Amino acid sequence: MTAPILIVGQGIAGTALGWEFERAGFSFEIADAGLAGSATRVAAGVVNPITGQRFVKNWRIDSLLEPARKFYREVGEELGERIMREVRIRRLFTNEEEFARGREKAARGSWTPYVDAESVEREGFWINGGFQVDPVRLLEASRERWIRKGILTERRVTWREELKRRDIVILCSGADGYQEFGDNLKFERAKGEVLEVAAVGAPFEPGLIRSEEVWVVPRSVGLAQVGSTYDREARDLSPAAASRELLEGQFRRMYPGINYNIESQLSGWRMSVSDRRPVVGRVPAEERLGLINGLSSKGVLTAPWIARQWVNHLAEGIAFDEAISISRCWRQGIEEK
Repeated sequence: MTAPILIVGQGIAGTALGWEFERAGFSFEIADAGLAGSATRVAAGVVNPITGQRFVKNWRIDSLLEPARKFYREVGEELGERIMREVRIRRLFTNEEEFARGREKAARGSWTPYVDAESVEREGFWINGGFQVDPVRLLEASRERWIRKGILTERRVTWREELKRRDIVILCSGADGYQEFGDNLKFERAKGEVLEVAAVGAPFEPGLIRSEEVWVVPRSVGLAQVGSTYDREARDLSPAAASRELLEGQFRRMYPGINYNIESQLSGWRMSVSDRRPVVGRVPAEERLGLINGLSSKGVLTAPWIARQWVNHLAEGIAFDEAISISRCWRQGIEEK
């Protein structure tokens, strides 16, 4: 029997949605063609309470942090996998201006409760309360589970065809097919690249992340991910020499004198709209077509919250949060094909 709900795409959004639907007892299926080009390929999986060059609190971090942490802890227990770890983040200043700005913010209590004012030093400051998810392992283990249960099939689908036999189709396909909406929903696509760096004797410590102009996320004692770039002009996902040079140069500056090898260079597309917030809800021109997109680099934090909103919407008719609703940025109607 065909399930009434189809999720298209099993990135971080589709995976969180699948878990919340399963918990709610919904009958659903997932169709996914693979992770090539997915933002998950370059995602560090880090939830950092203080972000950006201006050192501001992550959007809605105070309300989203603990529910997200609980979600990944419980999913990991269900999968029998360690997909989440607590982390400390060392944010380094690059100049005197940043140091002055950071000291001022700490003195005002702008970072409470994630940074102690006493921890702000000339070199940088410590950020507490963050955690890291292994997004690839989360997706792979969830995929194996849902394939075994007959929920997920590895295939490409056309949503118009699927709507002939479903109550609703929810697109969680990221960069795949976003052109479908044309000028009605203007997504910005940016290429992100990361390096996998192996360094014998490097001071990598799992659970301790360093961030300056790039971040260095340890995967083990001798392996770390360095990233990431943000290229809005890129036309494909081919490894860019300029990105490698930039990331490698930043890594050498942060870890001078370390012997290392570049193991791989990975790239993926990040999607966003002008206000850099997720886009969620039913497509206005086709009410049986749903959407989750535009999570950009904050997907690990926001995906569980968005997935619960979909459960509440389908079960009780509750409207989506206005700050992320598709209605705020939808322009016209979908062009007929």
